[in-house]
Amino acid sequence: MWGTRTESVTIPGAGEPELEAFDPDDRESWRWIQPRRARWHWRLLQGARTVATLDRRGGFGTGSVARFRNATWRFRRQLPLDLLVVPEGSEQPIARFRSGWLAGGRMLDGADAGLLWRPTNFWCTRWALMTPDRLPLLRFHERQGFFKVEASLEPEDAARRNPSLALWTALGWHLLVHRRRHHDG
Repeated sequence: MWGTRTESVTIPGAGEPELEAFDPDDRESWRWIQPRRARWHWRLLQGARTVATLDRRGGFGTGSVARFRNATWRFRRQLPLDLLVVPEGSEQPIARFRSGWLAGGRMLDGADAGLLWRPTNFWCTRWALMTPDRLPLLRFHERQGFFKVEASLEPEDAARRNPSLALWTALGWHLLVHRRRHHDG
């Protein structure tokens, strides 16, 4: 009828593309995109395929959940400076990340112990996960917009051969989003 108002109903999960398989050998562009401004939800695209999502969770936005087709991880803060990586359905962390005092940090345990997380430019819009010898494995090139943050990723061949690459892409993005939120107010 004329002048009547209809309410839209949102069905959870509706409009979200089904996750496709993460392919470490994919040579197309890899990007974390934020489909809607000011919403704490991102998608990892390999070319045009959606292979993962990251959603902010928890009090004060300190945790996240990363979902891939075959794996789900929760990232949660543990005081004073640790971030725990916990697989869905478990309480036992598989990795621990320790934040540095100024910027970056280091993996403390798990199969990837000793990896470094560092900014690679003065403005901290480019970051890399590096070996202890400071050889880059995975680079993040952050782009900001109006209430929006996204990034392109560049995996090195050594990273493509590592079974932790999917976890690294999600962990790196969680760290960037968490850092951005706290530095931008």
